[in-house]
Amino acid sequence: MRYYFPAIMLLLLIHCMQGCQHTPAPETILFPFLEKNKTGYINISGQIIIPAQYDAGGYFSEGLAAVRMHNGYYGYINTRGDTVIAPQYDYAGAFYEGIAVVHKGNQPLYINASGKIPFPALFSALSPFTDGLAQVKGFNELTGLIDKQGKLVVDTVMSAIGIFEDGYAVIQQRDSTALIDRTGRRIIPFNRYDAITYAGEHCYYVSQPVPGTENSIFMLTDTSGQVLKSFGNRGIRIDFPFQQGRALMTKYTENDDSLCILMRNGREIFLSNTSGTVERYGNRIFLRENNYYVLLDMTGRQLTPAHFQDFDRGGFINGKIPAETADGWGVADTSGRLVIPARYEKLLHSGDSGVYIFFKNDAVQHFGLLSSQGKELLPAVMSTFNRSGFVNGLLYCMINNRQTYLNTQGLVVWQQKDTSLQPLNVDYMQRNYFSGWGYPSASSVNGEGRSENYSRKITPAQGFPGAQVLQVIAAPPGKDTFNETYTGRAVYVVNTTPRSFVFNASDSKLYIKTQALTTKGWEDIEYQPRSFCGNSYHQVPLDAGRYWQFAAPVYQGAVKTRLRIAVTYISVPGTDTAEEKEATVYSNEFEGSINPGQLWRKEGYSPENIMDPYYE
Repeated sequence: MRYYFPAIMLLLLIHCMQGCQHTPAPETILFPFLEKNKTGYINISGQIIIPAQYDAGGYFSEGLAAVRMHNGYYGYINTRGDTVIAPQYDYAGAFYEGIAVVHKGNQPLYINASGKIPFPALFSALSPFTDGLAQVKGFNELTGLIDKQGKLVVDTVMSAIGIFEDGYAVIQQRDSTALIDRTGRRIIPFNRYDAITYAGEHCYYVSQPVPGTENSIFMLTDTSGQVLKSFGNRGIRIDFPFQQGRALMTKYTENDDSLCILMRNGREIFLSNTSGTVERYGNRIFLRENNYYVLLDMTGRQLTPAHFQDFDRGGFINGKIPAETADGWGVADTSGRLVIPARYEKLLHSGDSGVYIFFKNDAVQHFGLLSSQGKELLPAVMSTFNRSGFVNGLLYCMINNRQTYLNTQGLVVWQQKDTSLQPLNVDYMQRNYFSGWGYPSASSVNGEGRSENYSRKITPAQGFPGAQVLQVIAAPPGKDTFNETYTGRAVYVVNTTPRSFVFNASDSKLYIKTQALTTKGWEDIEYQPRSFCGNSYHQVPLDAGRYWQFAAPVYQGAVKTRLRIAVTYISVPGTDTAEEKEATVYSNEFEGSINPGQLWRKEGYSPENIMDPYYE
């Protein structure tokens, strides 16, 4: 099951994530909150330290927080609320190792804590520094590494650069891979192996082509390339890398696959004839057998019978894990013994706080909190919660449609006062939300996602103009709400002609977007995300005498302008996309306002699971 946050909550969490990987000193820990569409900051007790006055804001990192101010641009404030770097950036990230990534237009820059540019960085994309190095992307769309003086450690000619593990990283240039250290020196050169994969504890799983054949030899090596174990031409997969001298691997054979524990000295401990589903957490293994999981230690010793049906993929935290049996969800220790009885519909970790979140369905699903001893700290009153759990001691959630912070005792330390609808004030291009389908009886052709927003029959009550053209009508604000959280407007696509129109779509998302009038002309402030699955793409008809109704947000920003809705349809059908031609029809123009970042910065997206084909 998926868990959705209201859009206003997602907006806050996106900005919060700018600094959530960094835990500042206790005296500087502040938490962003929203009131009447403005961001302020509270302390862990819920006391307001910086009043709500910013249009957006992230967590503090290294004593500074990026906030979007009244002019639509980002600057930085300290924990007293003083502006220390003036608002001048379309977007700004958190400080790491004394340096932050900011954007002027779509050009990224590095700045230091004084707001100065420490060195020129003429690249198309920059990443934060980690241990003195940062990945950068050139205008050739290839990747390199720089140090904190701006010097290229690895030139921007790489297809990919992995993260550093044990001081080394795998790099890829076209179809060849190599291993480098933190100075950029190649420890394993290109063309020695056709694939290098980190296997934990200074080990790598490599494949080496056999000259004159299409076969490869698979081996385990150390960082110098010295072979620790050869697997011949039978491939393996390192399921979980070495920890404490042991790894989990799947061996591929002609007849069957087998799951084994691999020792650093090359010895193998057989676990199962099939790879099955396996998860490793430290020195414990969950192995699925006949629809149930058994708990093993890293010697292969079975600790429990196969009676677990599921478990929290967050693993063991403080030696405990939420797990499901036939009686429900409880909490097990590392021996597999239930220390909280299995009587809940579901249990999850809430970060490393030692507090658990339990689920309860009473027509609508709600969530509560349990202590590590199983005591109910909060009844099931949360409608949504931050899936990262407690961050620096507080959990962000929704209770009675109000944004709320809870402490680890389950007590409310802050709760939103005003819940009135507000315009949508963002600094990124919104992903397409215009979903439409033909008729309820129309079935999916290739398994594409279908919408329940069906076309409707036009009646005189709608009062649509009778012009014999495809029409797009943007109504005044207030008739609809957007995502049940923001002020919205109704948008109608109306077919008052005697013919049908056909629209390209991606999982029912029609090619419709809002545009803003700028000094460069009309520019998109929304975008159609791309899918790698061909089955996502299909066509949707709008027959004569029918219309769609959509809800669009009322945007609010620092720059006043005019807006319109652009709708693309197929004007000339074709047997393929090369022959097909499209045309665009526009709505009436209307007054609005936007922020600079909406003209170039995409909202961003992470796939929900392996079946989710969208990547932007």
